[in-house]
Amino acid sequence: NIDEDLTITDEIYNQLPHKNDLLLNEKIKKHDLLKMALMMSSNDAIVALANSADYYSFIKNMNNKAFELGMYQTKFDNPIGFDSANNYSTAADLFQLAKYIYNNHKIIGDISKEKSYSFTSKSNIFHLVVPTNSIIDKLSNYWGGKTGFTDEANEALLSIFEINDNGQKHSFVAIVIQSSNRFNDTQKISQWIENNKTLLTKN
Repeated sequence: NIDEDLTITDEIYNQLPHKNDLLLNEKIKKHDLLKMALMMSSNDAIVALANSADYYSFIKNMNNKAFELGMYQTKFDNPIGFDSANNYSTAADLFQLAKYIYNNHKIIGDISKEKSYSFTSKSNIFHLVVPTNSIIDKLSNYWGGKTGFTDEANEALLSIFEINDNGQKHSFVAIVIQSSNRFNDTQKISQWIENNKTLLTKN
């Protein structure tokens, strides 16, 4: 329930990887933590959310959901995406995830394309959420997505777009991994599809 409040207890605070974004004993709404996670890739917010549902049960549920979605080449051993031999995925699996999100969780698209967000937590702490994803300023047909970066994965970006054709919406997904310029690469893909698309509709 993202409308619930979460208190950053000693147990949660000690597990935060950076301790930059949240304060000890701060009371904060889960919806705001979700925005911090999706928009600014706050690892502290992600770990706080995972701990609110029991950290290891959260990871188990991540793996169960991945299998349910047909992501058979995906495994999680942490909720953040940190490099690990037991934490991996593929572009094909991420496409399955993108389809599921697009069809079932519009809120993720809405949050991930917000250009700015600020809020004051229940503990009267002001937060400014600055997106890591600059593609939202460059492409008008952007539906939503998520940035990623680790030393082994390099730059990554999953983007969902919508093309309007005579009042009908057609969606497509661009997944960039092992990139040195994820935003530029994604723009090139989007432009290529726009220039070369053939839209098939049912009679």
